[in-house]
Amino acid sequence: GSPGITEACDLAPTLTNNAPMQFPVGPTVVTWGVTDGSGNHAECQQNVTVVDNQLPTLTVNSITRQLDNAGNYTLTAADLAAIVTAATDNCGLASTNASQTVFNFCHLAANNVTITVTDIHGNPANAVVVISITAPPAPTVVYVDDDYPATCAAVNFPSNGVAGPYYVGFNAFNTIQAGVDAVAAGGTVNVAAGDYVELVEIGKAVSVLGPNAGINPNTGS
Repeated sequence: GSPGITEACDLAPTLTNNAPMQFPVGPTVVTWGVTDGSGNHAECQQNVTVVDNQLPTLTVNSITRQLDNAGNYTLTAADLAAIVTAATDNCGLASTNASQTVFNFCHLAANNVTITVTDIHGNPANAVVVISITAPPAPTVVYVDDDYPATCAAVNFPSNGVAGPYYVGFNAFNTIQAGVDAVAAGGTVNVAAGDYVELVEIGKAVSVLGPNAGINPNTGS
């Protein structure tokens, strides 16, 4: 806008200002000056505040990733770049984040993950993407404990009720048969002490080690 001018003698005084061609986000003080034909000069200041409230825009693409041999996967910067196929903002972007970046065997199949891009002034935009997680190759070592739960969970060996590095359904099982079926040919099935009432069928070369494996029955060590 322009200031109002009242001048008694000069109907067309000279009006000047130091306003930039483009205002930055935030406050800017503009100084206006007016000079009449007699050289009389007056000034006033105008406060101009620009607010960025425009949200970024983004386009996302679903991806599929395979778990590693331990049954884990962590999203990388390259994965985020593959997910966010386009992101723009009128002032510039500051960050890209995912609501979930760490996956394990319990996240097999499709996972809805929220992707958030935030511009340099804190305005966020969200989009939901599907990240599909696939199983790793058959494990070469598995663990059996009759105290393991029936559904997927992170466990220790032997079971102590605390989350550990093994996953029920991948490399941890509550029956010997399930462990034998899951382990790769030539692999090892470690069995904790417990009650296993089952008829085990083995159709491949595997090693089945009980809780006393490696202990000499004569010496106890």
